[in-house]
Amino acid sequence: MPENTRSYYNLSLLYDKLSNFKEAKKTITSGLKIAPQNEDLLYILAYLYSKYNDPKKATTIVLKLLELNPKNQQYINFYNQLNANN
Repeated sequence: MPENTRSYYNLSLLYDKLSNFKEAKKTITSGLKIAPQNEDLLYILAYLYSKYNDPKKATTIVLKLLELNPKNQQYINFYNQLNANN
């Protein structure tokens, strides 16, 4: 992960540990303004949406990840998990 996006990623995880979805989402969104195709940031945003009960948004993001990297098994598993839960 590029250094300039790592801080956004780490800070969002901290907010998630504090159960502060709003700040975690805001932090990731800020990072994505700098690096809109960053898979790590997109993945954590999808994770946050799935954790905080917005599976449609999570699925949309995972589909974008699969467009960027269609053979990534982690993305495939996440997509399948989201579909199994809905």
